[in-house]
Amino acid sequence: MGNLTATICLTLAVLLGGAGESFSLPPCPSDQNKYYDNCFGTYTLANGDKYVGEFKADHANGQGIGTWANGDTYVGEWKDTKQNGQGTYTFADGDKYVGGYKD
Repeated sequence: MGNLTATICLTLAVLLGGAGESFSLPPCPSDQNKYYDNCFGTYTLANGDKYVGEFKADHANGQGIGTWANGDTYVGEWKDTKQNGQGTYTFADGDKYVGGYKD
């Protein structure tokens, strides 16, 4: 329950505490086969991994939340669908890394 609460709080912090761009971006297409550019949306893979956040040029770019099927989560900055910048990675077992990421 504590991890769920922390994830919800981190989600709200990213969405409300970011640069404000996500609120000015239009929603991404509901069809995941369409091109995602300069929009805010959700992309879910067949294996259960999911990204919610900003997209540019069909990649996760900007602020977003990655959730993996194994229970790991990452909340923070993305560039070209990789964690890049400041963020928090929470492992399924509760361990956490807060800091900088590069590629």
